Amino acid sequence: MNELEFYEQLYKDSDMGYDAVQNLLGKVSDRHLKHDMTLHMDGYKHFSRLAKDKLNEAQQTPKKESA
Repeated sequence: MNELEFYEQLYKDSDMGYDAVQNLLGKVSDRHLKHDMTLHMDGYKHFSRLAKDKLNEAQQTPKKESA
């Protein structure tokens, strides 16, 4: 796996992780769990942005995972 493939996979995986947690967040009533889930979403978003920036620097367009 080369560097661009790594960032492409990181973008897809972190974007998918963010979406998964976001979908579950509305079903959770425990405020501590919601807080923890929100922290995880922040981490996923951080890695998504990092990967997107690296791909943009290489003039590559990040692609979302197909449903």
